[in-house]
Amino acid sequence: MVYQGSEHAGCQFSFACDGAMARIPARAAWLRAARAAGMALAGYVYAPVGLATHYHTYAVTPAWNRSMVMTDVVGAHFFHRWKGYWGTSAAFTQRYAGGEPLPGPHMMVQPITPSTPTPQMIAAATAAAVTVSAPSAPVVVADAKHAYAKTTAAVAADMLPPESQILDRWKDSGKPLK
Repeated sequence: MVYQGSEHAGCQFSFACDGAMARIPARAAWLRAARAAGMALAGYVYAPVGLATHYHTYAVTPAWNRSMVMTDVVGAHFFHRWKGYWGTSAAFTQRYAGGEPLPGPHMMVQPITPSTPTPQMIAAATAAAVTVSAPSAPVVVADAKHAYAKTTAAVAADMLPPESQILDRWKDSGKPLK
């Protein structure tokens, strides 16, 4: 989950794709994190978070958070559990078996482009070919420029990034938690 999206243009967590994994961590911090991970994998949980399986920071509002039960807020993080059976302790009966993937971003996905078109591809392209006929009336340059301006404005509007998921009250916070 940490490396989700890294095969494309970004990751769920910035450290997973920004080169931070290549740096040598501070020994004390690494040992502390390893102890915490070992305890979690052995079944110990931070009681207020309890059965949470999902979390996010206050800076985002993921679409899934409304379909889950919030268990707690710790610092800048909201913790959620599943509704129903999957959000109960009975759903957590299996022991950890190990087998974590190696840490690191996924390999980049390259689009598949055949070097030589197959006969089927040529036939499909030929069948789909569109013939353009000459205009029946002459095109006035001023009209063409006006029509072009309208189409580029529509295309530019479509290419805007998606609306931010950061809540307005947090957009300018920028203060680290203590």
